[in-house]
Amino acid sequence: MTQIIKPDHKTPEVADILRHHLDNYKAEYPLWPEHRKIATDLLNRRTVRLGGYIERCDNCGSVRITYHSCRNRHCPKCQHMPRERWLEKR
Repeated sequence: MTQIIKPDHKTPEVADILRHHLDNYKAEYPLWPEHRKIATDLLNRRTVRLGGYIERCDNCGSVRITYHSCRNRHCPKCQHMPRERWLEKR
């Protein structure tokens, strides 16, 4: 049988915090369209909504599904390395 490899998410991510608290925040404060787009991008990061691809090992046949990142400039995970490269140039 084919083994499917799933990543372990033990530490909370920005999307987890947004899922739990965004509705409460929106009830108190209106979101501008730019902020709504940022929140949507962060919530959809590495999910089926942004698409992805399937990798299969030729030796053991295990399958790993990898989803696309949001590439939003406000995302701490997507923009970590570009930010570090930018800072190093300065």
